[in-house]
This record gives sequence, C-alpha cells and structure tokens, in this order.
Amino acid sequence: MAALDGVADKSVTSVIPPIVQGGLAPVTKDELWHARLGHPGKLVYDKLAKEIGLAKYEPSPYSLCSTCATAKGQLSKGVISDFKTTAPLQLVQVDLCGGFRYEEYVDSKCFLTIRDSYSRYYFVIPLKNKAAATQALINWIHQQENYFSTRGGYKVGTVRTDNGGEFTSNVLHDFFGSKGITHQLTVTDNSSQNGAVERAHRTLQEKMRSLLIGGRVPPYLWSEALRCAAFLLNRLPILPRLRSVPYAQYYGGADGPLRFNNLRTFGCAAFATLPAPLRDGKLAPPVVTGVMVGYSTNRKAYRVYIPQKNKTYETNQVSFDETVFPLRDTAASHQAYDFAIGAAPGLPKAPSVDKGVPHPVVPVDFPEPPSFPSRSSVNPPWPPPSPVAQSTRVMNSPPNSNRWYPIACGINRF
Repeated sequence: MAALDGVADKSVTSVIPPIVQGGLAPVTKDELWHARLGHPGKLVYDKLAKEIGLAKYEPSPYSLCSTCATAKGQLSKGVISDFKTTAPLQLVQVDLCGGFRYEEYVDSKCFLTIRDSYSRYYFVIPLKNKAAATQALINWIHQQENYFSTRGGYKVGTVRTDNGGEFTSNVLHDFFGSKGITHQLTVTDNSSQNGAVERAHRTLQEKMRSLLIGGRVPPYLWSEALRCAAFLLNRLPILPRLRSVPYAQYYGGADGPLRFNNLRTFGCAAFATLPAPLRDGKLAPPVVTGVMVGYSTNRKAYRVYIPQKNKTYETNQVSFDETVFPLRDTAASHQAYDFAIGAAPGLPKAPSVDKGVPHPVVPVDFPEPPSFPSRSSVNPPWPPPSPVAQSTRVMNSPPNSNRWYPIACGINRF
C-alpha cells in the first residue's frame, strides 16, 4: 500500500507506458491492416488497399490512432496570424541577438532588435550584455511615446517577446503594468510565434556581412555595420508592398522626403576636416583620414571611424573616396576574410578574430629616394616621416594591440 501512495503523487503518463493506455487494439478490418502494415499514412495505405482489394482506411473524425500520434509527433510552426495593425506602436516585437565572439571596439556583445509591426521599421541597440536589455527597452518606449506625443499621440499597446529572463523580470513587468502595456509571451521553445523579429535578425546579419565583406572592414566594427544595416533597410521598399518604405510608414513624412544622394559606400576612405581649435598648428594638415562606417541617427552627419584613436566621430565636414578602402590590407581584415576566398585545399575553417597569427600587411610602395652622393652618410632617410603619413596609419585588431601598420593606399593622396 505504501508503494501505491508514492505512485499517486505522479502523473498517470509517467507511470503507465503510452502503448498500454487503451484505444490501441485493432477494431475494424482497415485498422487491423493499418497496424499490420506498420501504421502508414492514409494516402499510402489507400494506394496499397486499392491494389490488394482492401477497403480504404477511414479513421474516426473524433479520435485518432494512438500509436501514430505517439510515434509521429512533430513540432508545428503554427499558422500565420491574421492580426493587422493600423498605426505605429500598436504591436512592438522585441528580441535579442548574440553574443558575438569578436572583440568589439566598444565591448558590445549582443544587440536588441525592436520591430514595429505596422511599418516594419527596425531599431537596433548594441548592448554589452543581455541584462542591459530591460532598461534599454524601457528607455526606448519612453523616447518613442514622447516623440509621438505631438505627432498623433501614439502609445505602445502590445509588446511581444520570448521568455528570456531580461523580458520576464519584475522590473519590466511592473513597468508594463504602470503603462497599461499588454505583454505577449511566446510558448517556451516556440520562437516562431515571434517569427517576424526572428527573421529580422537574419535580414540584419545578411546586410551586416555584406557591408563588412564589401568594404573589407574587420568584424570588430560589427556594431557600426549593424547600425548602418538598419539605416539602409529602413529605407528600402518592403517586398510584399513595393510602394511601402518602413521609414515613411513609421514617421509619416514628418522629417521630410527620403534622400538617397547622401549615401556612401561602407568602409571607404573618409577625409574629415578638423575645426580650427583641433588642428596642430597653422601648417598642420587640416584633414584627418578615417573610414566611413555609417550615418548618425540624431544628427545630419556621417559616422567616421578614426583608426589611430580607435573611436568613431560624427561629422558633416567630410569628403569620400569610394574607390579606396583603408582597412582592406590590415592584418585583421586578412585574418577575418581570407579563409573565405583563399585557394587552400579542403574545407576552409573560419578563424577566430582574437586568436591565430596575423596576416602580413601588404608593404607600401614608396618612390625611390633621390641620390645625394656627397652627403649620403649624414642625410636622414628619405622621405622623412610627416604628420600626414603618420595620420594614415591604422591599428591592427584587436584594438588594444600595440602594433601599427601603414595603409597601402591613401598616403600618396597628399
């Protein structure tokens, strides 16, 4: 009796094997042959039954073969929702992507993707860790509701996320309650219920890879490529609705018509003119050489990465050479991309950015020095180093490395 008391606390299915739960014994002739043939599907069984003179398999509309249900269970992606939004912020879909193994120059390891269901506009926020997603989402909601307070008065109605700890915390739960926001959660291990933002991750990463590879920019600048990818995707037509552009749908033309004549190739050479107070004397070069890595989201400016400083600046006083890619011949670029285009036999293996031997840098071809026979022993090497040449050096990845390399292109521009 004591043994049965222990069983009573458990579910029936955990004690009794499903094969003996009843309803499995063949009753009709077609069910008997269905069992004899190893429980084939209805179409297969009916095809064979026609050849050997058996009746078609007619399962009951109110029950099913328990053996088939037990042995052939599979996950279903469900059906596409017919819910339609009619204004921005009615439904916001949120998810995290990462972490990335690259040593990013600002220590970001993942990013938060926010998708407006109505306009399909993407917001991306690089994060140092997943725990920062909670506050980042709260700040974003405050910012967007404040923006629309005088432009239609839109409020966030529903937020849909998965069951990650950053989305199920008490802090976020209390915030949603105070704002009257409905929080929709997907079923555990069923991310397809938030499939639109999951698909957005693939779209963003494809665009990121295209920008990095096309501009030969090392992967440690992935967060800059991410921002640029979202900026461009928000200005491209939506395939099902080719006349619809996410930027125009979300902002409704509040910021004026879309402009495309300001676009430049990601990774190309950028020559930023310094303000007078930042120049090193009146005879110093007024321009610093950098790399174009995107567009500002809150200024009418470009984002320019300065390798010497390992920082990104926003400026509108800049010109571009879209045929020159300064980071192309750096060790980090070779290490990251040569495995994909090399002719090594066998299946190439992607190296880790922070491990392995750096690729040698292509040497710079300086012009031949002039001949000074009478004073060759006392003259300094030619050409002498100049601030211009020094300003065109780039740092090898990872960014904290002490090794510096000259750019194979751009020095002779001055």
